[in-house]
Amino acid sequence: MKISKESALRKFPTNFIPIFYNPLYRGNAVARILFSHKECVWLEKWSLSYDEDYNQPLDWPESVDFFINEHSNSINTLIMAYDKVDTALHLNVKDNLQMLKNIAQAINKIKSGFVFIPVHPSNEPSSIFHICPRSIVLWASDMTSINQRPYHSKPRKMKPIEGCFNIDVSLLFSQDYETFLEEYIRIVRWLDLTPRINAVRAFILRYLEREQYIVKYLLRSGKSFNKI
Repeated sequence: MKISKESALRKFPTNFIPIFYNPLYRGNAVARILFSHKECVWLEKWSLSYDEDYNQPLDWPESVDFFINEHSNSINTLIMAYDKVDTALHLNVKDNLQMLKNIAQAINKIKSGFVFIPVHPSNEPSSIFHICPRSIVLWASDMTSINQRPYHSKPRKMKPIEGCFNIDVSLLFSQDYETFLEEYIRIVRWLDLTPRINAVRAFILRYLEREQYIVKYLLRSGKSFNKI
């Protein structure tokens, strides 16, 4: 039986919420931020952290500088992994059957509490955004920070989708505190979450700092982005 993103989404219970985003829009980082609230369910095995003691959604590994990356066999891929905060949950029906199994196991086990599943909409019809009663879409009103993310190809623009909850990642991941705060409070009110302003802000600032460190490292080492 062939599994499609559409058929998989139709099996999501109401407490499972897809996060639709194009590459570079920080979908896994947003998922970790949402998972960190007490109204949501997080299993430690989803963290992909090398450190057993640092496996909560907003934890950074302490014994190494990055999360697990199976392809970290060269200096280029190690640099690329430095700011990645992937989880073991992602709806990718073509390349990773293990992640489909992870989602299926979560659906069977978790009956209450929010669970967030990052999804690349790719070339799917627009109806995919409305299969689940709640869907999150990531977009950017200001593409500057998205376009400046290092070592990546040019991002595809994403527009807000009517009927979905649209998160502006250029606001959420802003260096300006008031800009971040307004977007973050809008998110927690939509899901009726207990705010974790300080913890979330610290995670975002560290995330942005790591992105900038990559740029400085690449510039210092003379490496070219388009070679990575």
